[in-house]
Amino acid sequence: MPLEEIEKALNVKGINLIAIYSHTSTGRVRDLTIESEQGKKIVKATDFRRLLGWSRLPSTNFRLTASDDSINFEGKGYGHGVGLCQWSALQMAKDGKNYREILSYFYPGTVIRLHEGD
Repeated sequence: MPLEEIEKALNVKGINLIAIYSHTSTGRVRDLTIESEQGKKIVKATDFRRLLGWSRLPSTNFRLTASDDSINFEGKGYGHGVGLCQWSALQMAKDGKNYREILSYFYPGTVIRLHEGD
């Protein structure tokens, strides 16, 4: 992805470094370091992904390599990585499954109940 596009999406000028700052316990990117003419800042990977566009960076499960004028993102998967495929859940709902059945499918053994006081 050209640095110019990233600068436009993040509203910064003169990016000279983008690097992974930290990972989650599951290995996904949590935060990135971005150094530009405006200084250094840490950006949450989920915010970075949203600003670039979901289709441009479909997951926070990626590695990056930089060249003079672009960043190459190499990754896998789609979404937020919490174990619920939104497309599958949508299809299950269209097939008549209720929220309890859908959640039980993705999170076996989970008990759904009202919280005391509610």
